[in-house]
Amino acid sequence: IKDYRHPEPIQRLGHVDEEALKYFVPADIGDSGHEAILRDFRSHIPTLERKLKKRGVPGVFLDLEPHVKGGGQFGGFSGPDGLGVALRGLCKTLDYVNIDYHLRDFDDIIEARGF
Repeated sequence: IKDYRHPEPIQRLGHVDEEALKYFVPADIGDSGHEAILRDFRSHIPTLERKLKKRGVPGVFLDLEPHVKGGGQFGGFSGPDGLGVALRGLCKTLDYVNIDYHLRDFDDIIEARGF
């Protein structure tokens, strides 16, 4: 999940505007409507979790690739601090739309290592 916010009105182009891709922002402050998207997604989570658990998958995962320090059509960069900022923005959005989540912690790592 990543978001985008351009500082001025834009028009649709027939190509990727590499210069404009520098406006990636965390999910809680962008223009993409993640609030509405996640509210809709929330209603599908129970069904998805049941299907995934039957296959041995512990739950629904969200992929965070924010590119808040820069990016282009084929990649981007956030760094450890940018990823933290983006994660907190996503958590704020999930809290706002009442989607429960679990951030992996050291207990999860210990369990995965078999201790």
